[in-house]
Amino acid sequence: MARSFARVQILGNLGNNPELSVHATKKDAQGNPLRIARFSVATDRPINGGQDSKTDWHYLVAFNGLADIVRNLLQKGTRVLVRANLQYSTYEKDGVERRNADLIAQEIEALSGLKPREEEVPAAQQGTKPAKANGQTGSRVDRLEAMVEALLGQQSQQNQASTVNDLPY
Repeated sequence: MARSFARVQILGNLGNNPELSVHATKKDAQGNPLRIARFSVATDRPINGGQDSKTDWHYLVAFNGLADIVRNLLQKGTRVLVRANLQYSTYEKDGVERRNADLIAQEIEALSGLKPREEEVPAAQQGTKPAKANGQTGSRVDRLEAMVEALLGQQSQQNQASTVNDLPY
């Protein structure tokens, strides 16, 4: 069967400093705690025949090593080019099945504003779910974590029986 993929490129500016969560109970392929960076990128698109523009927000996640790089080197306002896989997930809310598009960062090029940050993730936050700005964990976070678990299961199965030529991307 021929390979296929859904890939997205986004050129824009980070809307906030990336948030990193460390999940001690979830492990990557090497047995290390799973690290997830969540960040948003703003892009502008022309409207009214190019007279005005509208800002669109894209919410992305990065895992493990890429998550560390995102968290430590990128900050609000950094101009980036992100190449991400587009994946769809479904969930049920109030008895209605809903579909969500998830952007999983694979490559990130910082085009401006690289400044290493000194902050560390407090030990108290490790292994906890990140909170949204309003202080409550949302269903999007839960869906992304469920997707991570599914991806880790798929990676584990692929790692057992794959060669370089068999990689999905």
